Amino acid sequence: MFCNKNVKPSVLIGQDNLHLIAPTKTIVGHKNQPAATLTALGWCVHGVVSAHSSVPRSYTASPIEDDVLVTTPAPCTATAPIHPDEELNELVRQSFSFESIGIHNKPRQNTEEVRALAILEETSRLVDGRWEVGLPWKSDNPMPNSYPNAYKRLKSVEKKIFTDKEYGARYRERIHHLFINNYAHQVENVEVGNRTWYLPHFGVDNPNKRKLRVVFDAAAPSDGKNLNDFLLQGPDLLESLLGKILIRETWKNNMKWDDELSEELYTLFRSWIVQMNEANNLQIPRWYFNQAESNTFGGLSASGITTLQLHLFCDASPQAIACAAYWRATYGRDQVTVTLIASKCRVTPIRKPVTIPRLELQSAVLACRLANTIKSQHRINPSATYYWTDSTTVLNWIRNDCRNYKIFVANRLGEIDDLSNKTEWNYVSTHRNIADIATKSCRYKLNSECEWFRGPNFLYEDPATWIAEPATENMKLNEEDLEMVHVISDSGDHLPVPDPTRFSSWLRLKRSTARVLQFIEKCKKKPADLNAELLKKAEPILMKFSQKQSFPIEVEIIKRNEKIHRDSRLRALTPIMDKNGLLRVGGRIDAAKDIDDDFKQPVILDGRHPVSRLIVKHYHDTAAHGSTEMIVNELRQKYWILNMRPTVRSVAAKCMYCRIRRVAPQPPRLGDLPEARIAHHFRPFTNCGLDLFGPMQVAMGRRREKRYGVLFTCLTVRAVHIELVYSLTADATIMAIRRMAAKRGWPKTLFSDNGTNLRGAETELKKSYLEVLSDKGLQEELANRLVEWKFISPGTPHMGGAWERLIRSVKTALNVILKERAPHEETLLTLLAEVENMINSRPLSHVSVDHRDEEALTPNHFLLGSSSNLPRIGTFNDRDLRLRKQWRYSTEVVDYVLV
Repeated sequence: MFCNKNVKPSVLIGQDNLHLIAPTKTIVGHKNQPAATLTALGWCVHGVVSAHSSVPRSYTASPIEDDVLVTTPAPCTATAPIHPDEELNELVRQSFSFESIGIHNKPRQNTEEVRALAILEETSRLVDGRWEVGLPWKSDNPMPNSYPNAYKRLKSVEKKIFTDKEYGARYRERIHHLFINNYAHQVENVEVGNRTWYLPHFGVDNPNKRKLRVVFDAAAPSDGKNLNDFLLQGPDLLESLLGKILIRETWKNNMKWDDELSEELYTLFRSWIVQMNEANNLQIPRWYFNQAESNTFGGLSASGITTLQLHLFCDASPQAIACAAYWRATYGRDQVTVTLIASKCRVTPIRKPVTIPRLELQSAVLACRLANTIKSQHRINPSATYYWTDSTTVLNWIRNDCRNYKIFVANRLGEIDDLSNKTEWNYVSTHRNIADIATKSCRYKLNSECEWFRGPNFLYEDPATWIAEPATENMKLNEEDLEMVHVISDSGDHLPVPDPTRFSSWLRLKRSTARVLQFIEKCKKKPADLNAELLKKAEPILMKFSQKQSFPIEVEIIKRNEKIHRDSRLRALTPIMDKNGLLRVGGRIDAAKDIDDDFKQPVILDGRHPVSRLIVKHYHDTAAHGSTEMIVNELRQKYWILNMRPTVRSVAAKCMYCRIRRVAPQPPRLGDLPEARIAHHFRPFTNCGLDLFGPMQVAMGRRREKRYGVLFTCLTVRAVHIELVYSLTADATIMAIRRMAAKRGWPKTLFSDNGTNLRGAETELKKSYLEVLSDKGLQEELANRLVEWKFISPGTPHMGGAWERLIRSVKTALNVILKERAPHEETLLTLLAEVENMINSRPLSHVSVDHRDEEALTPNHFLLGSSSNLPRIGTFNDRDLRLRKQWRYSTEVVDYVLV
């Protein structure tokens, strides 16, 4: 990981203090003008600056003690690109890019580039102090007629000139300027040849400048071709810039021109000034070989140099890469001279850090290019070339196949292979590598006799002692890639929880939190999918988040195993902290077995917190928008929410579905309850109310059929029983009554309205019982099984409110679950059974929020012995079942089974 010293922070990662930078006042100017915002830290100025330059830092002035005014960096700055600086910025970027190292391996020119240079040399001429150059045509082939397109464009320009008088005057001025300065002249007919191209022109108006610029459009097409298609591009003749380590360090530390240098940089700067002054006294010989005798230009005499070698040293550091080239000349047998030829140094990139092995490889490329330049610029040819590097990794890369590596390494190894021979590369230790001096920012004593100009000492020794290869048997030849190291500091106070106020559903909040956990697992390079395990982990995190915001003092006190203050809202609950760090209600039933932990020790939540309200809304929706007591009863199974009942009522009051469905007129004054409603010491469903509801659509293959529900309600314990019938006939009603009686027992009294099917069912039942009673031996035995069927008065539906209200609850639950869908018949039967259990789970008495009170009484206590807590209805199953149709046929089947 790359670390920079003395760097001022410029970007703050994290928005946990957003309230400090949120704007409270904004002053906005016109387009492209600055804007100002007032934050808790002070005023912040926003404006447009060059996107490629160093962005000016905004400052905020804040008065502190002793009347001292301190400037601190502002929260943010806004930048936008300014296009006129693009070309200059690109030149600077290229100058400091990794590829621009001051010398090139000059690319071979292709045929088109050679032709373009030849045309340039042949047609260039100086006329009246100005150079004229001919167009570099690709070929002599005829060109399409461009006159119609140019003429059409000219008419368009003239139309705009005549319409806008000011624009026209400025346009004419620019055209006259071309003629006055002899940049253009009128073409005679004799000057028009076969190769003629008419250039359309148009004006470019800059709102910040009065001067109009006339552009000649060489890219305007004619017959699918433009002028640029017929011209050669030519070679690239531009040269790149050089950089320096000192300037690089100031840029790396984000320093401005007016900022004071740090002590370290100031020391480096003074050292550089001293070395520059010492360079005035430096004397460098103009001739490499002072002791050689030349008899011909480019040749050496026998009494002169006997052998001539070229040695190149390369090295790299985090600051720079460098190489140095030396001649090694031998006179006679023992006399050796080593002379510096040239050296190159290049600073490393700032914004894109590169690993040391890659920097060493780039210095090797630099050495190869320098060697190629030296050989091409000298008429003397060395007898041998030696390349020296202290990087064993680079040596192994060079000596292996370049196709085994990634693109960055492979491309540079290919160039090294083209410019040098693998056998020419040798290892040199770091302390003997002369190029190491150029990669360090330390002071070095320069003079004519120093090692930098005379060459390393080992070159004066016997060549047999030069090469000492290190042990490379166990060396890994794989490229060392740059790894980004992520350092995460967890103070324990922040949890990976999205803002709960941005969510309208408890399930969506859990899924979003699970997504955060999934992202954390992926950052740890662990495979993680959004599954039930992550959703299960997300729930306690959300509870913990809610408790830390609602009860911060209590959480810290319990962590330290101290007693809660007497004024705390949680004192009466004797809270404890579980292994997950959640606050739960303390109690004395921890030793109870076969009881869920959530039921023994519910999680404590504050009803005012957004997380708690989302949980209440979730239970409100899954309970089919039931009553407040029902929702409170369900929540008590797992949570202990402070101010639970007001929270439930508040959530229900904001439920749009409930507000629409529960709108009702002013209820009338109620009369006395009938005797059957207050009867006691009877089994459930002894006195029943009966009514039918529907229709409900069921899917039968590709068609839909209607089904109806029959609701039986015990007028005493308010339990319900639901049956499904095929039609509203008396036959179907009788079968429903028989099924209910088989499950719940025969009722003694049956109340209903005056429906024709119910009237018919009564007549049919009486007729059937008369047939049975014709046997005198059974009259007394069956007398007690007769059902007394009573009808309410015609036109008085309010008298059947005992079952009408329960039918409404059933319809509400079915509407929420089905939502106008048509399930299969088996699915509908399951849904009716679930709705029946749901309604029988509603509390009949007050649900107390005091943990010392008994559980509320429900109809299921009379039917099952306890309040049911079954899971709610989920998705539907697409399966079909057939029902028996004839009630007499079902009677015969039952009789057959009994016999």
